[in-house]
Amino acid sequence: MNQQATTRVSSTKSKRKQRGFSLLELIISIGFMASLAGLISGSTFLSIRTRVETGAVADVAVETAKTTRWLVRDVHRAESTNLVDPSTGSTSATFSWDDGGPVSCTFALSGTDMTRTCGGAATTVGKFINNLTFDRSGNLITVHYQIVPPDAVDRAEQLDLNIALGGG
Repeated sequence: MNQQATTRVSSTKSKRKQRGFSLLELIISIGFMASLAGLISGSTFLSIRTRVETGAVADVAVETAKTTRWLVRDVHRAESTNLVDPSTGSTSATFSWDDGGPVSCTFALSGTDMTRTCGGAATTVGKFINNLTFDRSGNLITVHYQIVPPDAVDRAEQLDLNIALGGG
């Protein structure tokens, strides 16, 4: 009988001992959770950085397409321009043609926007633009400008377009 009582007492003691976590288990689980949090935050910051860089590249691509489309369209249609031959470094240019009546469009920089003004109505045809200049050599119009996304200045793109005056 004494043997049974001792077994019961030791079994009750061992049950009490196993309640909760030991200090070692607690330290290991906190360390594991801290490592997991570090991995998650690192991948989150990498994802955000990638999104910003991808956005800057997309901004440059969109603005390049918009400005190129307008410039090529108007210069190809033009029968004349205010640019003298040869000219270098003009910061604006006017192109004129007949479209059932005289049409005259001017490209210039307004802040960081490239504007196209036709018949008194100004339209923004490109954003984030720096250093816009026009050169003329014969019927070749060369347009130089730089696209600089505001959130990624290191992603600036220099463009040099050669467009034939009245070429289309």
